[in-house]
Amino acid sequence: DTLKLLSISLTLLLSLPTIAYNLIYPTNPQKFLISLMNTSLSFFLASFQVHEKSLLLSLIPASLLYTIDPIIMIWYQILGAFSMYPLLIKDQLQLPFYVIIMLYLLVI
Repeated sequence: DTLKLLSISLTLLLSLPTIAYNLIYPTNPQKFLISLMNTSLSFFLASFQVHEKSLLLSLIPASLLYTIDPIIMIWYQILGAFSMYPLLIKDQLQLPFYVIIMLYLLVI
């Protein structure tokens, strides 16, 4: 129970700056997307049971931030997909992973 409480407290503490910014300046949609990504990353970093798939929650707002900084978002999405690689090895899905990454790089 102590670890769960510590996890919730740390997640809220890490999310607090972006939440406060959105309460003070609520009309900036670009900063709202950045705040969604920051909040989901704080959940990923401080959650009670971290799993590789919980990083996917931060990849959704990151894909919406592509127009702001495309190079950073492309690398972020590729590294996020790479964090799933241990799960793909277990299911023997390495070849489809490489094919999808190459197709993604060709399309982008």
